[in-house]
Amino acid sequence: MFLHLGRNVSVRIADVVSIHDIRLFTTAGAPGGDLLARARADGSVIDAAREKETKSVIITEKRIYLSAISPVTLMRRARQANRYVREAVRIDRS
Repeated sequence: MFLHLGRNVSVRIADVVSIHDIRLFTTAGAPGGDLLARARADGSVIDAAREKETKSVIITEKRIYLSAISPVTLMRRARQANRYVREAVRIDRS
């Protein structure tokens, strides 16, 4: 299953390591500031928010994605997709 991040950008839910509020990376003294700065410098940041206000940071093993969709909404979508998959497997085994 895939998680839509906006602007035609999606990631495999299985590849998502974590989803965070952007403020953990951008406020003064933020713990994730260095991580995001290094990822930007090496070109591993994908900006799915583009001109919109960035609300979330989605970390995968290979890239960091920025999204205009709130982290709460992204987490809810990921949980719903996981429930859907579990239900489909349960029905298939019946």
